[in-house]
Amino acid sequence: MLHSGFFLVGIVTVFLGQILPFLAKRLELTDSQGGTFFTAQFTGSIIGTLISSFLQRRFGFSRSLAAGFLMMTIGVAALTSPDHILCLLAVVIYGIGIGLTIPLTNLFTVTLYEPDKQTSAVNFINSFWGLGAIVSQPFVAILAREFSFAAPLIVLSIAAFVFAILFYVNKDSRGEQKSESSLKGDESQTSIWWQPIAWAIAAFNFIHVGVESGVGFWLTTYSERLLGGNAGWFSPTPIYFATFVFGRALAGFVARRFTENQLLILFTLILLAGVFVLLKAESFTMLAAGAAITGLGTASIFPTNMVRFTKVLGAQAMRESTPLFISGTLGGALITKIIGNVSDSYGNLQSGMSVMIVSCICLVVLQILIAGKTRKAN
Repeated sequence: MLHSGFFLVGIVTVFLGQILPFLAKRLELTDSQGGTFFTAQFTGSIIGTLISSFLQRRFGFSRSLAAGFLMMTIGVAALTSPDHILCLLAVVIYGIGIGLTIPLTNLFTVTLYEPDKQTSAVNFINSFWGLGAIVSQPFVAILAREFSFAAPLIVLSIAAFVFAILFYVNKDSRGEQKSESSLKGDESQTSIWWQPIAWAIAAFNFIHVGVESGVGFWLTTYSERLLGGNAGWFSPTPIYFATFVFGRALAGFVARRFTENQLLILFTLILLAGVFVLLKAESFTMLAAGAAITGLGTASIFPTNMVRFTKVLGAQAMRESTPLFISGTLGGALITKIIGNVSDSYGNLQSGMSVMIVSCICLVVLQILIAGKTRKAN
């Protein structure tokens, strides 16, 4: 249920980027206004992440995940509204569902495995998120019509409702007990957030999720403008997510041979190269190559950084992980919005996408600094 549910979460997380061209036509949106929709999703995600720990302690992982899928059901269904404000509110609502399900699924997975298996396990379950992200663009392209995307909305809302019911009625008491035991600790300990390394890892998450979101949300629109029209179901977006999934599967196999820092420096450099190719692309071939390299580069960064966070800062990090997830959500909200604003300012989405090059360079530099500080922990 965790793996299949995360597959659906992957579809919903990047869904907005795939329907943005339809929303832009129906609501007559500029790129800056389109960026506001991404901000709305991240706002909801922040709210969901903030309340996820409280819900988990009060109701357990399964019931909390059920609440997340219920919010997705309501929000996705409400996107059928023709009103601009109501659509923004709908995005906030299903964003709350995303904010609940992503950290809860990752934390539940971490607590169910021994330390030497956590990196592989987290990469593996996140590959299911990636599979959902791959499906998202073709799913919309096949079911949507020129001025209507009601069909994919209905299918997604029904699927989310089914998972809400399944997680609510199929509580795994053994898994919950093990998770609760893993999260217990001495509440009198000094918070990990007094340590500079905790904020450095959170900053790394901020930048990376911002870049990953920038590609995931804007690539479909960027591709259509560069190629002079709709590329149909076979576009660079599913190519990006296909190599994204491959990269996570690959990381799961090699994780035991390399440290988290070694994996992260490798993948950040690949990510930088991929974004560079995307921005230099002038044809479908180059665009597809850039998307493939970028997908491979970003693949394992989030789950590997999360495992590094728990290893470097200890068991207490599990109880105080909310700022880590919030930092990523804020990064996604800020960078996707900046891309839209820069695009409007220069009248060119390619200029907006160049924001990610600067972000990737900062990511590489920050990873080198963190690696130097956490060498002993790895």
